[in-house]
Amino acid sequence: MKKLLFSLALSALTIVAFAQNNATVNQTGTNHTGDVNQAGDLNNATIDQAGDMQVAYVTQDGNDNLATVKQDQPIVQGNNYADVLQVGNKNKASIDQTESDNEAWITQTGNRNNAKIDQNTWAAYEEHDNLAVINQNGNKHKATIKQDGNLLGAWVNQDGFKNTAKVRQRGEQNAYFYTQVAYVNQTGEKGNVDVLQRGTYNAAMVNQSGEKNNADVDQRGYASAALVGQEDGFKNKAFVEQANGSTFNLAAIGQFGGEKNRAVVKQEGNYSAAAIGQYDSEMSKARVVQKGDDNIALVGQFGTYEATARVRQIGDNNFAGIGQTMEDGSEAVIVQAQNVTNSSAGINQTDFIMLTGEENYAKIRQYGNVDGATAQVNQYGQITSEAYVNQRGTAAHNAVINQGVDMMSERTGNIATINQGGGVANNGAINQAGSGNNSTINQNF
Repeated sequence: MKKLLFSLALSALTIVAFAQNNATVNQTGTNHTGDVNQAGDLNNATIDQAGDMQVAYVTQDGNDNLATVKQDQPIVQGNNYADVLQVGNKNKASIDQTESDNEAWITQTGNRNNAKIDQNTWAAYEEHDNLAVINQNGNKHKATIKQDGNLLGAWVNQDGFKNTAKVRQRGEQNAYFYTQVAYVNQTGEKGNVDVLQRGTYNAAMVNQSGEKNNADVDQRGYASAALVGQEDGFKNKAFVEQANGSTFNLAAIGQFGGEKNRAVVKQEGNYSAAAIGQYDSEMSKARVVQKGDDNIALVGQFGTYEATARVRQIGDNNFAGIGQTMEDGSEAVIVQAQNVTNSSAGINQTDFIMLTGEENYAKIRQYGNVDGATAQVNQYGQITSEAYVNQRGTAAHNAVINQGVDMMSERTGNIATINQGGGVANNGAINQAGSGNNSTINQNF
């Protein structure tokens, strides 16, 4: 019996010994290469290199994977390269690099993925020209990329289940065009993207396919661009904020298909542009808020029903436009407030093919120190729709409302009202076709 127990214990220890994959590589100096390959069982790999011009490869195939690569040596050139590949099971990977001209890749296929790349910095943003790429295919993804410096690039691609991605880039005194670039692509449901960029010349691109996805892009700096695309969606949400009083920013959100999608753009500064497009969806909402001068806001909702679009601008020389086609029961509101000199706004609620639509609502409100403001609302082929223009300020306002001007008699029950208060030289015009319509113009009330 003792011999049998001893034999079983020895066998168990032998099995454990075979299961315990483990590798550690430590290299000091420059121009080293570390390569670890592990297949099966309880994998664990650590490569630690000090100096510059280092290269590290880690490949893990199967089971309880964990890989950590660290390449550092502050206040030197950098120029390091790290590549981690994990296939199957409980994946984790972390790469930490310091200084400039570094490149890091993490690829994870299958199961409980987790990836983190931190190309950290020394001194005040002296790090530059770094690239980080994370590819995750399948199962419980997470990805985090953190970068400080100039000329940064971050790419995240996630395909499968439980996607989460977070990218943070921070830089100062950049002197190139789009010195910080972040790209995230997700396929699946309930994905979440959070991109944070600080500095100047930032570019963020997010693409999500599936339902109940969320994209959040926050850019604080000068001359930044954010593009968000969401398709095949239901209850997708996209939010872009460009703040800190920056100028020359661009934000665009496109949502395709589904229903109950939400898109919001907030911009603070001058000479910026925001565009939201929602296509073939129902009960979707879009909102643009801009604070500053010489800004442009455009919202297009095409082939949608019961949609809502709102634009609010504070400042001079701004333009806002909302277009809604194939609409029934939709709402469009534009507000231009405070200093509204030479600002203009337009709303189109029209199915240009069928010339139909009913129970739509449009309102333009321009108030404050208003001088030379222009507003126009077009509701062609409408039934029981409402349009309102309110202008209040100094002088020289222009307002036009067109309802059912195709001259078809069934265009009935529409309401149009123009209120122009304060000042002189105001112009207002209402054109209605059909019967049973109501129009009102009040000036200098």
